[in-house]
Amino acid sequence: MGRAAAAFYKELKNSGMPDNVAVKMTENYLGVFTSLGDLLKRTGEKKGQIIISAEKGKEIGEEIERRIKEKVAEKRAEAEEEEE
Repeated sequence: MGRAAAAFYKELKNSGMPDNVAVKMTENYLGVFTSLGDLLKRTGEKKGQIIISAEKGKEIGEEIERRIKEKVAEKRAEAEEEEE
């Protein structure tokens, strides 16, 4: 990260950027990497929670499917009784 920041700063200076602006932009550049690293860390920590949520979602989906099939069967039975 240090090399990338130094190269970024050097390019800014070589393009004629004033020192105070180049420093500020380099600080922001490093902030992006720090924020990205934090985000990836939090994502890794929540991975287990996401898997649990996905499993729970699958269970809920299966329960919904089961209940729909029950309702469809009830409606068919009612329709058959009405026909008789």
